[in-house]
Amino acid sequence: MPLTPGRRRELLAASHALRAAAVIPAGGPTEAQLEHVRACLASHALIKVRVAADNSGDCDAVGEALVAGVPCELVRRVGRVLILYREDDEAGVGT
Repeated sequence: MPLTPGRRRELLAASHALRAAAVIPAGGPTEAQLEHVRACLASHALIKVRVAADNSGDCDAVGEALVAGVPCELVRRVGRVLILYREDDEAGVGT
């Protein structure tokens, strides 16, 4: 289910205190990196991922690859940092 604008604002506010859980190169994530992001999202519904890229196009491409490969929701891209969210299926509450 897509995130509502209000929920996006809540998640963005909650993400300020977080540190990057992973660093992904501009070429895109490998299967091992996808698995690491999946594991991080299994224990924390909201994470930050830093992209080692020089332009916004590469950051957007990595974000699309993570959303498709994990799967998860992209809350927002702030510079070279992606804020990712996956709702906790058991609890029904994300943060």
